[in-house]
Amino acid sequence: MSTMFVLKKTIAPFLHPLPLFLSVGALGIAFLLFSKRQKAGKALVVISLLMTALVSQRVGANFLLAPIEHGYTPFNLTAANSPSSIDNGTIDYVVVLGAGHTDAPHFPYTVQIRASALFRLVEGIRIHRRFPSGRLLLSGGHPFGGTPNAEIMAGVARDLGLHDSVMVLETKSKDTHDQARLLRPLLHDKRFVLVTEASHMPRSVALFKKQGLDPIPAPVQFRTLADTIRIPGATLPSSLQLRKSERAFYEWMGLLWAWLRGQV
Repeated sequence: MSTMFVLKKTIAPFLHPLPLFLSVGALGIAFLLFSKRQKAGKALVVISLLMTALVSQRVGANFLLAPIEHGYTPFNLTAANSPSSIDNGTIDYVVVLGAGHTDAPHFPYTVQIRASALFRLVEGIRIHRRFPSGRLLLSGGHPFGGTPNAEIMAGVARDLGLHDSVMVLETKSKDTHDQARLLRPLLHDKRFVLVTEASHMPRSVALFKKQGLDPIPAPVQFRTLADTIRIPGATLPSSLQLRKSERAFYEWMGLLWAWLRGQV
């Protein structure tokens, strides 16, 4: 495992909104308690509270996440934006990018898989059933050891009725750049659909295109869709909105990192 990869995984969590703004608040409290810089301390505490409230509220969370979620439309098999001109058999692979799981061998695969990975897998199976002559390519290793994510997804797919003969597994990748790099020899002259969640799609497409590949995007799990039912209190800060902001921070940082590394 490379030093750069470990460094990225170590530093990135501290730059997520909650740890970042709590650190700002903690610094402000330290100024108030242990220094004469009272104005700076008060300012930092106020900034911490305001920013935490902002990223935990619907408007702030959607402002951060929506721009990267809506760059690609869903792969709708019946709508005008679907590849209706594609005859059955011209899709060689439906590529599903993994999204993690919990290693718990004594539990069913459906318990071990994370929600994001399940969203992606179900969409991949849906598209594969429309183009059954292609194969379902499940991609995802385990960066710190353990069962590769692709194997967990394959286990769920078997439980949903798919046979091993229609699946291909890539089990060595540590991150999205790895997935694009490792899949390049297999996909370089193939037509394939790329399935991942909406916020992850811009970075994924950019990484795959940098490898000379031409994915057909199939985004899922749009977190910023407008609510059809207005629930009282929905405008208040919540952990759900904070999670959306965290996702936005993660993807914006991922794009910046990939750009700095020349990967996109």
